[in-house]
Amino acid sequence: MLFQGEIQWVVTLMLVAIRTGVLFFATPLDAFGKVPTQVKLWVSVAFSVLIATTMDLQMIVVPSDVVELVMMAVSEVMAGLIMAFGLYTAFGAFMIAGGILDYQTGFAAANVFNPALNSQNPLLGTVISMFALLFFFLVDGHHMLLRGIIFSYQMMPVGSALPDISMSLIMAQFGMMFTFGVVLAGPVIAVLLMLDGGAAIMARTMPQMNVYFLFLPLKILVGLMLLASVFIYMTPVMNEIFQRTFRFWHSAFVLS
Repeated sequence: MLFQGEIQWVVTLMLVAIRTGVLFFATPLDAFGKVPTQVKLWVSVAFSVLIATTMDLQMIVVPSDVVELVMMAVSEVMAGLIMAFGLYTAFGAFMIAGGILDYQTGFAAANVFNPALNSQNPLLGTVISMFALLFFFLVDGHHMLLRGIIFSYQMMPVGSALPDISMSLIMAQFGMMFTFGVVLAGPVIAVLLMLDGGAAIMARTMPQMNVYFLFLPLKILVGLMLLASVFIYMTPVMNEIFQRTFRFWHSAFVLS
């Protein structure tokens, strides 16, 4: 029979594993489902054991009521979902930028199947998201992610009450996603709109010319060239997107 202290440690470890497990399973860092479920499970368990053994966590007083224990688990699930939501809005900005560019360049009909979500993703959105994922690891975003997880346990200890997040904070994060999506695609969109204006003038002055078949490959070529040249200077914007995500975590857990 387990001693009371061992029971408390097991319950604490279980609650820690719930928060980290929800984050690892819901993270957009594996947008294409390449990481097996077993690997995610063992990584989340190993990381939970590491947190429970290295951090000075306060052991949970095992409640006698099952409902109270369930509410603690629900609170940990919500904490993991909050962190996953922040990451999704960050990578969603890149997907929105790619979706806008797909419509402007003519790639809207060429979608990529996403087996993880069983959905069709925009072509350029997928490419830009993969580039954003590479950038995330190049700037040590995974280190900031681990620090953010530890910070969440410092601000919201295991078994704490459900985070009380204002709707304005969530809407601001959604606004960040759409705003930066337009900012990333803005320079390319501006040039392509001028190209569309030139095509419209040519269609009016030379109606016998098939402007659509002439300008479609031109828009694709110009769009890809502009995208390759503009993204070199988008590093500060991309870095700000991820910084906004970590600031969202800070606001969510500090104000909870």
